[in-house]
Amino acid sequence: QAVLAEFQVDDQVREDSHEVISALKRQGIRTIMLTGDSDARAQKLAKALGVDEVLSEQSPADKVDTIKRLQQQSRTVWMVGDGINDSPVLAQADLSMTFAHASDMAQTAADVVLLNDQLTRVLDVIETARKTRVIMRENFIWAAGYNLSILPIAALGLVAPWAAALGMSLSSLVVVANSLRLYRL
Repeated sequence: QAVLAEFQVDDQVREDSHEVISALKRQGIRTIMLTGDSDARAQKLAKALGVDEVLSEQSPADKVDTIKRLQQQSRTVWMVGDGINDSPVLAQADLSMTFAHASDMAQTAADVVLLNDQLTRVLDVIETARKTRVIMRENFIWAAGYNLSILPIAALGLVAPWAAALGMSLSSLVVVANSLRLYRL
């Protein structure tokens, strides 16, 4: 006639979720939660974490449609997920990340598998990508600048062939040395 016990089962929210979402927002990255959970539950969690937008009660197909819609608006979409249901949307996103403990399907669909369960590693991936882009630009500018300046001189015969070859080798070494800075990231 009376309730003797009540059990509530809930997903564990990652401890570093709020920190990561705050850091993403400071970088100007808009956060969207795509979830199959009920709207009330999703809104409560999104508010606690500071998520910009919530789309709840989403099927895997709905999530993929959302990603496609954002991509059609010329937005770059990064997705983080770890469940079997996340596999299609991880495959659709421009960049997708999952964790070593995630389902095999999610790991197969994701571009990046983070080897530990810390969500803060997402920030490390973003920072590494940005630094890599800077180094790639530097290498391109150096190589293009060197080649555009030395090739006409070499073609006119104003530089000995051995000197031009040596200069080209040194230019390549500069590019490789600059690229080695990526090991320090």
